[in-house]
Amino acid sequence: MLENQIRTGTFAKDQWVAGYDVRHGEYDPPYSFMYKDAKMSLEMMGSPGNMLAGLKSGYFFSFKYKKGNVYRNVGVGDEFSQKQFATFIKSIEKEIKPHIDQFEKLAKQL
Repeated sequence: MLENQIRTGTFAKDQWVAGYDVRHGEYDPPYSFMYKDAKMSLEMMGSPGNMLAGLKSGYFFSFKYKKGNVYRNVGVGDEFSQKQFATFIKSIEKEIKPHIDQFEKLAKQL
């Protein structure tokens, strides 16, 4: 498969250890987004553009969030309460919004 990728952040011994990893390829969904640091990781698959609104409304392919003991992993086909998920997203919105904004910015470069 053909794939374009941007990785920014911290590297050690030629290995990516923290920051942003955005990929676009010939697959469905076309984009993969990842952010990680020592405290948190955030992974999403889908398309750029209004990603936060998509999470709130249930229009996304997959979402994975981990910080401390908090872990959420939801994808297409999973049974979950959209109302509870939207409440969860609202509770972490201030934390994840800058990362989602960066995902969308980096996706425009691919």
